[in-house]
Amino acid sequence: MSRTAPFLHRPSARVARPLLVGAALLGSVALAIPTSADAAPHDGVTTAALLSIEDVRAAGLDGDSATLSRTGDAQLDDGGHNDENCLSDKTIRAVTGAKSYPDRGTGQGYADGTWSSTQDKEVYVTEAVAQGATAKDTDRYVATLTSLVTRVRECQEDPAEGFRHAPVRHVDAGGGATADYYATVYADGSRDGGGVAVVRDGTRFGIVSLSSGRDSSASTLKRLATWAAQRLR
Repeated sequence: MSRTAPFLHRPSARVARPLLVGAALLGSVALAIPTSADAAPHDGVTTAALLSIEDVRAAGLDGDSATLSRTGDAQLDDGGHNDENCLSDKTIRAVTGAKSYPDRGTGQGYADGTWSSTQDKEVYVTEAVAQGATAKDTDRYVATLTSLVTRVRECQEDPAEGFRHAPVRHVDAGGGATADYYATVYADGSRDGGGVAVVRDGTRFGIVSLSSGRDSSASTLKRLATWAAQRLR
């Protein structure tokens, strides 16, 4: 069993992204490291609205590798369980009713990220975010994501032997940003701190998943969900 890395204090402000970036591509064009200007609401959501590698480390995970994209075509993941869930065949574009990149899409920008570790294969965090054109549109997208998460057992071949989610926990991330996170519960009732969260700030929204937080209390998941919500602005 891998040990849980000690908790690090979260940086007070976003710092430069790490040099070790697996693949950050927009189609076939390399994606430049985002600047603070990328986060401007009128520009639409970009990778600046995603978690940083520092957030992953501060949550107690030994993350050292990141893959970023602005296509919105990365498959959504549910707590690292790709075999039986409602999310693995979905993308953030599909949630908004858009076609795959390079189609313009209905959202005002898309971004996906994956954070992992070259030292610890159990470290795996994914995130996908987008921006709706209106609050009403965003309400619908968030409801779709929530439905996919809460109905996860319906997608499993043998629900009795599969996993489910614990009741939702709500977090006020400040400034109007919110996060609803759902811890993964296995068939035997055990938990490893993994799970999924739906985050929102205004018309920006997204989903974050964690394969294992190494803690039954889901405190790691809660940290990531809170910071992901704060990063949306």
